[in-house]
Amino acid sequence: MKVKEIEFGLTTSLGNYESAKMSLRVELEDGEDYKQSLAKLKQEVVQLMGGDASIMKKLATDEHTQELVKEIKDVQREYKRKKKELDSLLYELGQTEDEINRVTKLLEKFQAFKQDPNLSEVEKVIDSYERLKNNQSEPVPADEMF
Repeated sequence: MKVKEIEFGLTTSLGNYESAKMSLRVELEDGEDYKQSLAKLKQEVVQLMGGDASIMKKLATDEHTQELVKEIKDVQREYKRKKKELDSLLYELGQTEDEINRVTKLLEKFQAFKQDPNLSEVEKVIDSYERLKNNQSEPVPADEMF
């Protein structure tokens, strides 16, 4: 690809919601480096606009642009990593909520079962059975058997 001409423009605020714009376009000679020519063109436009060196520092150079692109890519990578981490945490939270719901239902069943008056009778029968099974010699009171 051969660059034949370059253009650079600058808009500056005049205050009171007004601005001024200047743009220069130049044709390049054969073999002329467009990057060097663009740097000179930028300086010329800034000088013509009455600007100082601080404006030139604010203008993006190729190196500065590459640094910004690298920073953007780094931020994008960090965002993707954090998003993946967040998705994982949200999945775990969903799993935990499911487990809490399951345990809550079990507790409700347990409470209903615990309030059943027949439970104490069933417990006595189970205790008697366990004693008999283990060949305990203690006599089981008749009122505890059933």
